[in-house]
Amino acid sequence: MKALMLKDWLVMKAQYKFYIILYLFIGIVGLMSETGYMNAYAMIIMSTISTNLLQNDETCRWLTYADVTPLTRRQVVLEKYIMNLALVGATCLFMTIVRFLAGLIHGNLAQAMTEMASVFCLFVAVGTLMTGLSFPLLFRWGVMKGKMVALVLYGVIGGIMAAGYVGLTIHWFIGGAEINVLVLAVIAAVCLFAVYPVSYVLAVRWYERRELV
Repeated sequence: MKALMLKDWLVMKAQYKFYIILYLFIGIVGLMSETGYMNAYAMIIMSTISTNLLQNDETCRWLTYADVTPLTRRQVVLEKYIMNLALVGATCLFMTIVRFLAGLIHGNLAQAMTEMASVFCLFVAVGTLMTGLSFPLLFRWGVMKGKMVALVLYGVIGGIMAAGYVGLTIHWFIGGAEINVLVLAVIAAVCLFAVYPVSYVLAVRWYERRELV
């Protein structure tokens, strides 16, 4: 397992320098902003990294090579899920530091940290949900075909989230109360401890039945 994570880390280190620059740019813009809207871009970028790692493995036929090693397909799948959680955690930590510093700079530390608690829950929910929906499809049909199905699901989720955002904006505009952080925490917990494990089981089952060419 350590060897698999080291492999992905070396791939990211060699090929994803652009992402580091982009994260630094997001961090600088986040420091200058009094709101945390840039946090959403960080999570979107993070979600593409996990998919691209799997695409790299498939493109260079590493998955086929792994079948002739002592590695099991279950271990291959598990490593991708663990790596995604590590990326979600790193992104959350990075943006928490950015919002903390931004709060100090703009003199609204309490507001920034309250906002970050909500955003943290949304990060965990969205990060695990997107992977939870896409990984089983990618392991079942491969990256190219699985990506097309996943994009449709992302579109549906994006539409629901956009409609919800518009509804909440109208709700706040007319003086309604904000969503309690505990509600967001429950949503994040459901995605992390319910959707994510079910997704992993499906991914393992479908990948073990898949014939690699």
